[in-house]
Amino acid sequence: MKLQLTDRIKQLQASAELLDDALEKVSRGDKKYFIILGSQLRALICTGSGRNFHPLLLELAQKMDYKIECYGPQNTNPDDPLFKGLVFRIGGRIIGFEPYSPVQRKYVLEDWLNANILVYEGEYYTPNEVLKTFGDKEASHYDPNSDKHLDKIKNILHHITNDKTINEVDRFLIQTSEFVVKAISNFISEYRSKN
Repeated sequence: MKLQLTDRIKQLQASAELLDDALEKVSRGDKKYFIILGSQLRALICTGSGRNFHPLLLELAQKMDYKIECYGPQNTNPDDPLFKGLVFRIGGRIIGFEPYSPVQRKYVLEDWLNANILVYEGEYYTPNEVLKTFGDKEASHYDPNSDKHLDKIKNILHHITNDKTINEVDRFLIQTSEFVVKAISNFISEYRSKN
């Protein structure tokens, strides 16, 4: 039996509350809540093949003909001769509702998920890949095998304060979760205004 739209909206609201709560706990240094961020993002926005991929936010937005737009680093096409031999490229802000810098571009969320916005040691990474792999390996399925591709970017460290450091995967999880919480709030407001 398929759930009614109102029930799916309630699921979406609950997911936003889980993300918001986990973000607060992560900001206080409780790293185990990255698991909540990863599992919720995988359920809300990650795409893939198979019956286990029904990203709630993306499906509801599509059903309601609601476009979720964001800004992020430029897509780096590995086939473009301009980027041949590129070893390292990292953007300032990964995702936001406004451009972080003049070189950021506007995306529809689904396109941002599949854009190559990070290059490290000559390997290209999309947000979908980073978020989905973290969710599969460390949040949803607890796969006993690590992922060498993902492990590489865990070595990129960002110093938040003198005593607080996060890695690149953590940064993806935090910034994407912040964006998704606000996107869900905007979406639910739009839904309620029409119903």
